[in-house]
Amino acid sequence: VGTYSANAFGLHDVAGNLWEWCLDGYDEGFYGRSPWVDPVAPWAGAADRVRRGGSFGHAALNARSALRISNTPSNAGNNLGVRPMRLVVE
Repeated sequence: VGTYSANAFGLHDVAGNLWEWCLDGYDEGFYGRSPWVDPVAPWAGAADRVRRGGSFGHAALNARSALRISNTPSNAGNNLGVRPMRLVVE
């Protein structure tokens, strides 16, 4: 922990420690028709939810926020969670 330099937000070690549950419902074609800024796929009516970012149990290749896969809401495990956040005011 803390071995690498902080990112642009001053955060250490946040990529790849766990898959992150996201607000989005999973829709394969959503990004082709979504807004460019902060798109969120509606979860109402979606059978699956989005998870991102890889985890300690997967190859480093998967430790990136752009990696997006789906899971049922009932999925649980020790490599899946949420990331606490706070508003960054400049």
